[in-house]
Amino acid sequence: MDTHLLALRLSRKRDVVEARQRARQIAGFLGFDAVEQSCIAAGAFTLACRVYRKRPGMIAFFQVKDDALHVFFGKRPGSASDDMRIEKPLPGQPYFAEADIKWMVRELARHPAPTVFEEMEKLNDELVQALLNDARQHRSAQRLPRDRTA
Repeated sequence: MDTHLLALRLSRKRDVVEARQRARQIAGFLGFDAVEQSCIAAGAFTLACRVYRKRPGMIAFFQVKDDALHVFFGKRPGSASDDMRIEKPLPGQPYFAEADIKWMVRELARHPAPTVFEEMEKLNDELVQALLNDARQHRSAQRLPRDRTA
């Protein structure tokens, strides 16, 4: 699947937050798990912040090409620099067909993005989940039997 999914102009701070939200949503449509969705969203937000501060009005592009999700920034699709790009291989076959993904992204773009409060709530949920997972892994590591052959 090689397809352009969304272009989002970064004209105000709210657009930077929306780039984060759309990155997470698109990653979900493409079959990335919750942790990967959070990482893709965080990366898109970090790059969008940098781009917005340096050159407001640039465009965030979301594209699937060569079996990877690409998030990049520029004035037009081919104008992005390599240091302002996220490229994440798809986790396998997307849950949805290409035409369905395009339709879902168009539907997202037609409706307002979640509010900043909703985004903060989602971010908080992601952080709490990461902390819980880390605590579980730490407890599991403590319960592993020690090698007594040494």
